[in-house]
Amino acid sequence: AYQVAPLSSPASLTAQFVPAVGVTLLTNPPGLPLVVDGTNQASPVNVYWAAGSTHTIAAPASQTDSSGAPWTWHDWSNGGAATQTISITQAQASTGLRMTAEYDAANGINVNSIPPGLPLTVDGSSCITPCSVQKPVGTSITITAPQSVAGPSGVRYDFASWEGAANGVVVATPGLETVTAKYQTLYRLTWSSRPANSGSWQISPSPTDGFFAAGTQVAVTFTPAAGWQFQGWNLDLSGTADPASIVMAAPRNIQAVAAPTAPAPASPVVVNAASQTADVAPGSLATLYGTSLASETGTAPAGPDAGPLPQSLAGVTLVCGGQLLPLLYVSPQQINFFLPSGLSPGPQTVEVHNSSGNVVPVNFQVVPAAPGLFSAAHADGTAITAAAPASPGEMILVYGTGFGGYQQPFPDGFAAPNLPPDPLLGTAQVVVNGESVVPAFSGAAPGMIGVAVTRFALPSDLPPGNWDLAETISGAGSNTITIPVN
Repeated sequence: AYQVAPLSSPASLTAQFVPAVGVTLLTNPPGLPLVVDGTNQASPVNVYWAAGSTHTIAAPASQTDSSGAPWTWHDWSNGGAATQTISITQAQASTGLRMTAEYDAANGINVNSIPPGLPLTVDGSSCITPCSVQKPVGTSITITAPQSVAGPSGVRYDFASWEGAANGVVVATPGLETVTAKYQTLYRLTWSSRPANSGSWQISPSPTDGFFAAGTQVAVTFTPAAGWQFQGWNLDLSGTADPASIVMAAPRNIQAVAAPTAPAPASPVVVNAASQTADVAPGSLATLYGTSLASETGTAPAGPDAGPLPQSLAGVTLVCGGQLLPLLYVSPQQINFFLPSGLSPGPQTVEVHNSSGNVVPVNFQVVPAAPGLFSAAHADGTAITAAAPASPGEMILVYGTGFGGYQQPFPDGFAAPNLPPDPLLGTAQVVVNGESVVPAFSGAAPGMIGVAVTRFALPSDLPPGNWDLAETISGAGSNTITIPVN
């Protein structure tokens, strides 16, 4: 700003100009950034500098272009250092100044995997994909991929092939290279029967370790052992068709449900659905055996969206104390049903009504608690089997029925709510290999009907073997099941 002072005569101002020099700074390849007077600028840089001025220019030693390809500085066209100070001369006003930073193509290797996030090694150094390395041109690089990588629970990745490298070996060449280790996703199939050891399995394709490639359709057949009959599928497989099939689009857990095929009693009887004893409790699952109970077989819908149990199935209804009872399964020789939670202990009678018009009364005895055990599972719900045994100190689950009432009652025939947890009214205790264990929780099994679950930790000093497991609920003892421990 110019401040005009009081004057007695005119003032004169003169603007002084010096010759300007047009300066162009380039890179080869084009477009790489340069540092000009301390400021990063993308090439080409076109500026005008005054004759007599000095400026500092710098070419970074290594950098990548817009495609990700690496480059290393070689020289400036004026023969100067990577970072240099240049003086602008008056003689250059007519010719201008043009300088180019020459770069040599370097090697860069992007190491990827499908799926990403897998542990590889590059010349012995760890690389969690995706990762990048730079090696001198001409160097041979060895990339090692493990044959199998464990994923989330029930998921495994097996190495399939290389893309961009022969057997994981690549020679560094000028420019950017990409090497990808391709893996196949496999899912684990877990199978069990309820009760345990009530039949044998045929699985096709034959499993070597329980894992199948994603998308594989697996055919399963359950052959009941002598004295047992197949009733239907549970968990990730439903219905009564045997053989059945399941597509491995995720880890799968299937269970075959079987029931005794002992000759029908002379008169119908009601027993605990798990222990097959005469003791049954309110709010539990029970089985009625007899003859000519139904004209056909029927199974209640299963799965999380099936809703409450039906009160009529294949033309059969059960009535007890003036109530229609929820039904799970009916056949001429067997009916599986749910006992009302409000049923009073003592003598009771259930009436079987079927399509023939006959009414069959069956007397039975109700007790406050009659624990019967179905099976044991790991904490994630997968079955404990000889192929997937429990471990000492592991927190496991035991499923059963007849454990008595819950602290937060819910409607009969409906699945127990997921939250909040609904503990027993009574007191539970577990006995494993003769050793008593206090459970962390015992109550309604979330999402299941008529089933209770007990969660507890196995003794940490439990030796390997097949060990007996039983429960007592408020002093009432259960049947015994066997669990394998590694």
